[in-house]
Amino acid sequence: MKALTDKRRLLQQNGVWAAIILSAVLCAVLLTLVAERLEDRLHLQWDLTQNKVYTIGNTSKSVLSLLDSDIVIYTVYPAGGEDMTVGELLSRYETASGHIEVKNIDPVSSPLFIKQFEQDGETIENNSIIVARADNPAEFIVIEPKNLYEWKLEGEQLYATGMVAEQRITSAIYTLSGGEQATAFFAEGHGEIGLSELYYLEGTLGNDEYKVKSYNLVYNDTELKKSDCLIFVSPSKDLSDEEYRILDSFLDGGGKAVFLFSLTAPDMPNFNKIMEKFGFALKYDLVVEKDADRYYSSPVVLRPNIGVHEATGMLLDAKAYAVMPRCRSIDVRQVSGIDATVLYETSADSYAKINPMTETLDREDGDIGGPLAVAAAAENPSTGARVVVFGSTDFISTLENAKFAGNLTSFMNAVSWASGNKGAVAIEPKSMLNPTLQVTSTNQSYLLTALVVAAMPFAVVLFGFLVWRRRIKR
Repeated sequence: MKALTDKRRLLQQNGVWAAIILSAVLCAVLLTLVAERLEDRLHLQWDLTQNKVYTIGNTSKSVLSLLDSDIVIYTVYPAGGEDMTVGELLSRYETASGHIEVKNIDPVSSPLFIKQFEQDGETIENNSIIVARADNPAEFIVIEPKNLYEWKLEGEQLYATGMVAEQRITSAIYTLSGGEQATAFFAEGHGEIGLSELYYLEGTLGNDEYKVKSYNLVYNDTELKKSDCLIFVSPSKDLSDEEYRILDSFLDGGGKAVFLFSLTAPDMPNFNKIMEKFGFALKYDLVVEKDADRYYSSPVVLRPNIGVHEATGMLLDAKAYAVMPRCRSIDVRQVSGIDATVLYETSADSYAKINPMTETLDREDGDIGGPLAVAAAAENPSTGARVVVFGSTDFISTLENAKFAGNLTSFMNAVSWASGNKGAVAIEPKSMLNPTLQVTSTNQSYLLTALVVAAMPFAVVLFGFLVWRRRIKR
């Protein structure tokens, strides 16, 4: 009799647990349905990806907030062939602005509709995006599917490593809404790093709707305009007197320029005269940082403090930093009619070796104490001329360095401010790979080493000891 009672009690308990589990499942299903309905009605969306692949940034939101006309974004996906990643990103554009509408056009069922956007005999590929003005569909920009991602070829396999769709889409919206397309000229003729070697900068600027070209100050078919930005990447010889007059006239007329000088560049008097007009004096030295929080891996690989300025705004907004190897210092002086500002600066513990070829990094007599400027910006408000100068080239001279931390953003933000292209979309590609740990200072590396090598093993041993003691007491 007792066994039967126990059996009934067990069945009752099992029934209660089954009812609880069933209720929990039903509640989960109900909550999911309610959440989906709220997401659709209230545009509630959460991006839980590590690199915020589906989230549009502040730059895109700023461009969208300035829209005063409707923009239609057409996706060209055959039925069942949608790119869900791009589709999710585009839904964020609709949520952020009432002037944005996203429509899919099936190229199979609506081939004639697609035809109106084909120019110069080129066909529009599946998975392309067409950004057009709603009030004038003749004004449009086609973004090919290959330009929505960064690609890497390993062996015979091609795979996407990063997403640049936001950069391309926002740039297209800005251009169609009346933004002026700026031109970035990479200067040549002074031993600069060529545009062919800087293909990644050319591509990133192109993604921002810049026109990108090489430019020789003397031998050229194009006259520089006030809105153009001239970029010098690591010149190794000086301007000729004729080139100096051309560049000086361009800047006097309100031109824009970005200069990146390498540590090994010789003394260049004509370049120096250009710098002096904007309050800069480029020093022939080597900056050494002794504050472990302000350098990365080596005292000559700087992680400088970032000043508050439009040319650094995107770094500050993203809470990112630049890593600048082998820098020379820049004296920033106040010149009448010029607004000069330090952009990147070392700590008070830093110093500049007056002999950059020295065999020791220790401070010696004559070395100049910090803080030291390693990048600066200047503007002539009366003419509109703008200049940015960096005391380092290595931070952007290779693709690996350019992609490190906020280096690419540093360069793009400088060009954007100098050119006056406020709508430029200096958005770094969003990695689609598992992110690697980036240690931002030497102190952090010591802390992580201590944590992994000492603290964690000690914690495991201590826990095991406590468990052992508890068991032997029983």
